[in-house]
Amino acid sequence: MPAVKDAPAPVELKVVTSAMATVADGLLGQGFDVRVPAWESSCLLKVTNAPGALSELTIAASGSVTWEYRCLDGQQHDEAQLVGLVLGLLGVEMAGGCESIAGRHLSATPPGAIGTLLTNSGMQVTSEVLDPADGYAEAVVTNPAQPDRGTVRLGVGGALWWDFQLSNRSAAVHGLALSEIVATIARELSRLQGDRRRAA
Repeated sequence: MPAVKDAPAPVELKVVTSAMATVADGLLGQGFDVRVPAWESSCLLKVTNAPGALSELTIAASGSVTWEYRCLDGQQHDEAQLVGLVLGLLGVEMAGGCESIAGRHLSATPPGAIGTLLTNSGMQVTSEVLDPADGYAEAVVTNPAQPDRGTVRLGVGGALWWDFQLSNRSAAVHGLALSEIVATIARELSRLQGDRRRAA
């Protein structure tokens, strides 16, 4: 069981709402359409024009942030695309050798080749069993050189969750600035959409 970190100081909901508005404006400025349904203790942003994909960003009142991404149209990303996505989220460029696996799709256990490529790129990769009854596990990836970029969890079929903390200088909380969140998500969505167009 992973160690439990001290919970960050709560952030006022108006700060979370303002943060989400900044991210929404940034993604709109990059050509992505978004919806922002309101919740009581968090804000959810949905990118509505990522073809064939679910792309949702949640900012909780605690300042924790999760970006969920997965294909919805049955077209999985290949292993090289997923390695590139994980490395991009964690602040690293994809090494040249990763393209050699382009076209290979995820096996039933994501840590396989992807875990090896990520480890060879300096990432720390572990496997977390979420359901012992059926053996369902997710690869959990962190970048020891940039811990503020958080953790990426990679599930079967390429479902992905990027978890990190929103930077809050007034409360001395290290994390990512809103501009970095916008830039990272827009860059990775654009790259994935370009890969899908080239494959079509």
